[in-house]
Amino acid sequence: MKKLCTDYYFIGTEASKVRGSWGVILVIWLLFIVSAFMVFETGFVLPIVLFIMAMFFTLRRMTGQKKVCPSCEHESMIPLTSQKAQSLINDNNLSVKDTPEPPERLDLALVGLLRAVLILLVVIVWMVL
Repeated sequence: MKKLCTDYYFIGTEASKVRGSWGVILVIWLLFIVSAFMVFETGFVLPIVLFIMAMFFTLRRMTGQKKVCPSCEHESMIPLTSQKAQSLINDNNLSVKDTPEPPERLDLALVGLLRAVLILLVVIVWMVL
């Protein structure tokens, strides 16, 4: 179903965007691992707190997808059949057929591969130290 972005005036289908950042999750998990090895020096509270935070952010990232405009990545898409969309189309002389193309995105397979290589490098460096 085509929708209209109220910010960018893009007309097309919504895109899914995953919430959160793998970088933050990776840092929290690494801090948990380090604190787990130092449990006798830091006590049990820090590893438990870091484990709960890491689990929360990981589960939130895995389950929390939001629908966004593929051009501006805002959550501002409304159905074309709504009155607001019709008034925006008429006021701005938008053509439903002539819509701007969303910007090109990096291939998701390549992004996944780069993340896997980064995690592998971090684990190797951690094991060496």
